[in-house]
Amino acid sequence: MSQPDKIARYIDEVCKQIASKEIHPAIRLELEGHFAEKIADYRDAGHTKEAVTAQAIAEMGDPVSNR
Repeated sequence: MSQPDKIARYIDEVCKQIASKEIHPAIRLELEGHFAEKIADYRDAGHTKEAVTAQAIAEMGDPVSNR
């Protein structure tokens, strides 16, 4: 699975937890921005492309946990 696909799947899981479909686009945009910032920070620190996505997802936490 490609790195962008992993992020998209994570965001999909977050949106599944939110009943109000009208706010899904805003949530997607917000999370995409957070991921872009985290990935840029990790790349600037010299991490590999493969590692940055995994690190960013891990830092964002479980997309299904409600706590």
